[in-house]
Amino acid sequence: MSQTGGVHIKAMSISKEILEQYRALRASTVYEGAGKCGDMGSEIRPVGEDTRIVAPAFTVRCWPGDGSAMMRAVDEAERGAVLVIDAGSSHSATWGGGATLAAIHRGLAGVVSNGSVRDVEQIHASRFPVFCTGISVRGGVRNHRGWTGIPIAVGGAVIHPGDLIVADIDGVVVVPQERAEETLLNALKRKAHEEESDRRLAEGTSYSVLTGIKLTLPG
Repeated sequence: MSQTGGVHIKAMSISKEILEQYRALRASTVYEGAGKCGDMGSEIRPVGEDTRIVAPAFTVRCWPGDGSAMMRAVDEAERGAVLVIDAGSSHSATWGGGATLAAIHRGLAGVVSNGSVRDVEQIHASRFPVFCTGISVRGGVRNHRGWTGIPIAVGGAVIHPGDLIVADIDGVVVVPQERAEETLLNALKRKAHEEESDRRLAEGTSYSVLTGIKLTLPG
């Protein structure tokens, strides 16, 4: 539970069964199933290549350059949640090795932030999923309490508490929790279509024929 302005907000309401089915899907497939929407900007990249998140969002908004809200969120978020942090696009790192160790101990699923991180070797060694916009040696301050459990914007996408985050090496997709089941059904259909297309391509089917694109040769 998070508390904002006296209102308790439950961060996780998507069933375990739905989450498990999403874990078999790539972020790009979920993006297509969502109707080509919900993607964060390409500037938000994983720290490490073998990185994947499928989890409900616990939202955090930091005062630029201040990590206090993030530190509170590590303890406030429910086990299995992913911290989604609006760091105010600060050049200071608002996530690091200590936060990673604490998040692992708390059972969190990962972090997605529009800020920078540091202690990258420690993050790599832990295999804890972290997505961010950059790496910075500069640490933040601890002067402003910040906010948790509120709607935020990260990477051009709006995230509400409890929205589903699907992230892998291709990028990050946000699925509104009220559309989680609908998007899942569409994404599963998309996955079946992709698998059939891959099978036909492996057998030698022309890519232009498969995609329905007519080639117009010059001359």
